[in-house]
Order: sequence, then structure tokens, then C-alpha cells
Amino acid sequence: MSINRFALTAALLVASGHVSAAVLYSQLDNASGTNAVAQKVEAMSQEFDTEGADDFVIPNGTSWSISNVSVSHTGFNARSTVNVIFYTNNAGLPGTATCTYNALPATNNSGALAITLPTSCQLSAGTHWMGIQVNQDFSAGQVGWNTRSTLSNNASAWRNPGNGFGSGCTTFAARTTCNGTGGVNNPDNLFSIEGSSTVASTEAIPTLSEWGMIILSSIMALFAFAHYRRRGN
Repeated sequence: MSINRFALTAALLVASGHVSAAVLYSQLDNASGTNAVAQKVEAMSQEFDTEGADDFVIPNGTSWSISNVSVSHTGFNARSTVNVIFYTNNAGLPGTATCTYNALPATNNSGALAITLPTSCQLSAGTHWMGIQVNQDFSAGQVGWNTRSTLSNNASAWRNPGNGFGSGCTTFAARTTCNGTGGVNNPDNLFSIEGSSTVASTEAIPTLSEWGMIILSSIMALFAFAHYRRRGN
């Protein structure tokens, strides 16, 4: 009895992907020499709470598992922590939060804050945003996210819900339109993202009904073969 190797391979096929670890995205070039405040301050001054955000694009057919980020900041105190929030894209601005990490420790490497996420953020293909907010009281100094002179994707976003800086940007808006943020003439921020990238398999996965047909066909073939052997004997 010969084995139908094609049918056997199809019946046993499973989805697979190619996984690699790398710097997934980087915007650490073309520093402008300016910065935009992105800071959560003490409660008595909360009208000055601000958050910056910038976007990145995950290529079609891939998904990312983000484990580390690096952010170029000015004025960070070693005792401070960082809030990192990933958002969906909403018409060129941050939308709904998908992964939120509060009060993370950061290592200051010559002005670049290295931040390890306690759990990886899983994101699919498309445009996403990363928001940054340093937890630091005014008494320890003002903190700014360093800006970039060139533009990639959408311009960076910024918000100051309490409008303490008088910009009018109480919800996310393009930072270049928000007076009082600092660095309004430079459209992007300096950051990078690390983790692993998974490329989706191009091989089709049989549906439940297709698996049923494969199993039924195999059973029928076995019965037919058994019947043939009996008649032959």
C-alpha cells in the first residue's frame, strides 16, 4: 500500500511564523537641540501635567512584541519614574490606550532613558502611538522629551489637560500647533522601540470544516482499503 504523502502533509499542516529579536523602530537621529515638556508633577500643580506621544508603523503581515523602549529626555532626575502608554491611531493622533505601564524605573544613559516593560506589549500591523510622561515634581526640575528636526509618519502629539501652559491643547493635538510646549518648530520626538517581530505564515490554515473533510476522507479511504483487502482474500 502506497501512502499519499501530499494528503498526509496537508492533514498535519500547522501555522508557523519566523521570530527575530531586534531594534524594531528608531527615531534617535536628527536631534534638534530642543525639547517639549512631558511630565506629571505634584498634585498641587496638576494643571501643568503634560504628555507627549509619537507614532510608529508596524509593517503589514507582522506583529510586534515590545519589551523595551528608549527615550531621549532632558532634566530627568535619577529618582523619577516614567509612564509609558501605547495607543491606537485615531485620524493621525493617539486614540485608545492598548498597553499602559505606570511608574517604571528608567536608566539614564547619557540622556537616553532605557526603560524595560514589565510585560511585553503585543501589537499588530498598522500605525500605533507611544506616549511618555515622567513622574517628577517641579521641585526636582522640569523634564522635556527631546525633539527631532525631521518628520516620520505623523507629527508628534501633545496634551496638557489642565491647560496650565495656556496652549489650548487639553486633548491630544499635533505638538507643532500647541504653543507653550517647547520645540514647536520640530515635528517629532527622539525614541526607539525594541522587542521581537513575528512574520505571519503565508500558508493557509484549514478551517474546522476542512479538517472534518480531511478526517472523513481518511476514514473512508481506510474502509475502502479494508474492503478491498477482504475481497482480495
